[in-house]
Amino acid sequence: MLSKRKRTSYLLLISLLTAFILTSLAPVSIAYAADQAQQNAAKNANPVPKKQGLIVYNDVKHQATARVIWNLTGHFNIDARIMSQDQVTAEALEGINYLFAISERGEADFAKLRALAEPFSIRMMWVGGDTGTIGMQKMNIIDATYMGQKHPMRNHMIAPISPPSTSEVQITASNGNDVYPLGYSDDREWGFASTQLLDKIGLIFADWLHLFFGEPHIQGHEAFIRIEDVSPTTDPDKLKAIADLLSERDIPFMIATIPLYVNPDTGKKMSLRDQPKVVEALQYAVAHGASIVMHGYTHQYYQSETGEGFEFWDAENDQPVPNEELYTEEKLERGIALLMDLGLYPLAFEPPHYTMSQRGYQIANRYFSTMVASVQLTDSTYAISQAIPYRSRYQSDGMNIIPETLGYVEEDPGHVPLMLTRMNDLKIVRDSLFSAFYHTTISIDLLRELVDGLQKQHVSFIDLKKESHSVRTDFASIQLNDGQIIPKITNQDKFEIASESGTHKPSSQPKWLTNFSFFFTWGIAIVVGIFILLFILFMILLKKRKKYRLFQEEDSSNDR
Repeated sequence: MLSKRKRTSYLLLISLLTAFILTSLAPVSIAYAADQAQQNAAKNANPVPKKQGLIVYNDVKHQATARVIWNLTGHFNIDARIMSQDQVTAEALEGINYLFAISERGEADFAKLRALAEPFSIRMMWVGGDTGTIGMQKMNIIDATYMGQKHPMRNHMIAPISPPSTSEVQITASNGNDVYPLGYSDDREWGFASTQLLDKIGLIFADWLHLFFGEPHIQGHEAFIRIEDVSPTTDPDKLKAIADLLSERDIPFMIATIPLYVNPDTGKKMSLRDQPKVVEALQYAVAHGASIVMHGYTHQYYQSETGEGFEFWDAENDQPVPNEELYTEEKLERGIALLMDLGLYPLAFEPPHYTMSQRGYQIANRYFSTMVASVQLTDSTYAISQAIPYRSRYQSDGMNIIPETLGYVEEDPGHVPLMLTRMNDLKIVRDSLFSAFYHTTISIDLLRELVDGLQKQHVSFIDLKKESHSVRTDFASIQLNDGQIIPKITNQDKFEIASESGTHKPSSQPKWLTNFSFFFTWGIAIVVGIFILLFILFMILLKKRKKYRLFQEEDSSNDR
């Protein structure tokens, strides 16, 4: 049996060990919780309460139209979601401020929806007209009139609509003989007679949403020029000449940068690290007003050449890439790390050929706050995309979208005037963007012609460095503060692994589990270290006690 003194010593030791374990684990737990809270706060930061929108479609063929409207709502102070008609219940309509109902059969399809919405204070828009009524057929129109301006239309069909007697017809269309209502408004019920929203009539719809949502944005147009497909094979002298041209005009610009070139014939890889003159030219361009946009990691897939092939979409099979999450994370992490290692700090992301699945966009948003691109509308095919006419926000995750609206400069000398003519259509939208991209392989005179045309419109050129954009990984981050780029390495080992071409092997487990494992491992290491230290101290204490007791026993013997 243990003596009272020994029991007390062991209890003291256990108490000390428990206190030290709890003390050492507390900072680890707090640090992990703080890290998660910071990430969640960044995602959910939303100082202005948003109104709620619901987009309902009655047929799978209208899913793309639903997503077009969904992307447009991101321009406004609206959080919107999409549902099929058979999913809608009275509970789903609670808290909804705006409702879009997409159908070409009008009342025949949405009588039930109207009845469900009746008790709520919801402003509704019927999109598509009504061909469900006997004798009602679609009509080909040649022009549409909106805000007092007549706009020519080509190959566009609208469905008939019957505005309520109390409504105001705000948009009309003509087939050359008769005039038909295209858009009407009432206090609670609005209607638009077309589901084709990707052409000029879609621009009218995009601007009309300012009235529907009651957000009269200021008239004015932004612009950007993006230098496209800059890779290790780019001519550095041409890149510097472009930077000089734009800098002399005091025009900030973007450079869509591909960090790694892959030769499709040999499979050999050439990194920007292997081309110091190109890196120097990129740094020169940044010093003269450029912002780096990461344009994929290799901009190729299968055996395609960098700059020509896809990367985040399997174009041969027209489907998302296999093992999409790990594949996308690895590509993005490699690209970010390589660019940062060379002193080039990307502020936004552009998917090659604008192709990416809806899940892919969500993955990209973990790393980039901003995407500069048109948007792929469906996971069924990459062939359908949307050039949103104004800045927007991807509704599923909040990623900022700065769209490209004018296309790219072609070698044909007559192409730039066609691009500039497109601006006349974009002016239908009060706050649209005029944005285009240019490849370094064609004549710089064509770039000069584009710049001349844009400057005549008195546009405001976008400078990413003067805005709020960020890039984040679990090993590094890039922030902006008063126009200054602030890079930060948070895990040097991971950063060095990721920045080495072809050597990074991403974890197969989720990010949160990786982070928890990191904190937990260090916590265990600290606890074990403290335990070993306490054990050594305890052994020393026992040894001293033993010596003391022997000394006392010796003194007692001498006294006897």
